[in-house]
Amino acid sequence: MRKFLRRVLPDHAAIRRQRLLGPLRRVLGDARLWHVNRRGIALGAAAGVFFGFLIPVAQIPFAAVCAVLLRANLPAAVLATLVTNPFTFAPIYILAYKLGAFVLGAPVTGVEEQAAAAAAEALPGPLAGLASLGKPLVLGLAIFAGAGATLAYAGTLLVWRLTAIAALRRRRRRAAAASARS
Repeated sequence: MRKFLRRVLPDHAAIRRQRLLGPLRRVLGDARLWHVNRRGIALGAAAGVFFGFLIPVAQIPFAAVCAVLLRANLPAAVLATLVTNPFTFAPIYILAYKLGAFVLGAPVTGVEEQAAAAAAEALPGPLAGLASLGKPLVLGLAIFAGAGATLAYAGTLLVWRLTAIAALRRRRRRAAAASARS
């Protein structure tokens, strides 16, 4: 996986040579933003999931700025924002509204549930419909964002660790098989 990511992702030196980026070349040319390592990928995934859940529009710029500030992996942050997409947007926002209403102790009426569903499906102007749902939705999205970011960070570290252990075991088996043949 690491070799594939290194092959696909641009090199930080190549980013610095891009004249179209103008003054952003220095910021985006930081090697830590493109380096494939456990901490950078985990932080990038956490930032992307956090802003993917929390903000209904302009998630990618917020996640990118956060990745730059944290020196996290920028592509991981951008890709992780896709946790909310046209297919998952409505279910996530309906569940977030219900969770927020539950935590606040507010009863969820059928009219409010229909309004949440209508607002979640209105992708062209999501903020107008979502603003009417108020505190329950904002609280539910904040809970989803915090929990999702924590799970993304911990999950990335766990998968990275399990992958490293599996690779180590494969190398040891190959070495043992090679020494047994000799």
